[in-house]
Amino acid sequence: YTYEFPFNASYNLFEKCIVPVITYGSQIWVTQINQVLEDVHVRFLKRQLGVGSTTPTVAVLGECGSYPVYIKCQVNVIKYWVKILSTSDDTLLRSCYNMLVRYANAGRKNWASDVRNLLYTHGFGFIWEQQGIEDETLFIDDFSSVLLDSYKQTWNTIKSETSKLSLYNMYKIDFVREPYLLLNIPYRLRKQLSKFRTSSVSLEIELGRRHGIAKDDRLCKLCGEYNRIYVEDEYHLLLQCSAYADVRKTYIGEVTTNLYTFCSLMSSSDKESVISLANFISSAFCIREINLGVL
Repeated sequence: YTYEFPFNASYNLFEKCIVPVITYGSQIWVTQINQVLEDVHVRFLKRQLGVGSTTPTVAVLGECGSYPVYIKCQVNVIKYWVKILSTSDDTLLRSCYNMLVRYANAGRKNWASDVRNLLYTHGFGFIWEQQGIEDETLFIDDFSSVLLDSYKQTWNTIKSETSKLSLYNMYKIDFVREPYLLLNIPYRLRKQLSKFRTSSVSLEIELGRRHGIAKDDRLCKLCGEYNRIYVEDEYHLLLQCSAYADVRKTYIGEVTTNLYTFCSLMSSSDKESVISLANFISSAFCIREINLGVL
């Protein structure tokens, strides 16, 4: 499959056409994280990026700056709860809710107890105890902000603890959509960048991980021909390996080999720089495949 639509256009279609369908009625049935919904969301993003199924979800969400679907669902739950509180006690809806609250207070698990847990978990237990809200819009905005901030902290923690993303952590700091996804560039280039940035490429650092080889032994086979010893990772391919010296000079130019240069190249928002980087990556992997095929 190819996805030649700009990323933002595809993402907006997903948000407006797919998300409303898969979250329909979520104010009732999605008080907890629903993995099926998250799988649909992440599968869509992975296809748009062109990365493999084993690419860490934390990296995929981070690249796209896309929050999990459960956040939208939980906000829907609270919006519906606020709507119920605004109804009079003589309505059928409020009578059913009051019954659920009595059961929840007696230790029964139901929708009301889930709402109570959701509010307490995120620091809004006092709102539950009040069973009333003065400024509904402000409360919902505050609740949404807390959920978003909480996820960003969780995302950063998971990202930092994922060994596969050790280099990714150096240039991916904020939970925002990456600049290259905002540019109208061909899908093949977007795919090359996405795979390279998220360590979804067939370098020895990744191949060795799959086969249980110690990190220090995941060496570049091309450098080995010249009696040089380097671990073959994204940094090595981009800045160190002499096998790609010509295409590196063509697309990137003369650069200093250090982490600052690496992070700057990986984080560039300049369209020409982004296209040059993607073309270098594509050319480098062609060279790698040809050389390893001969060896």
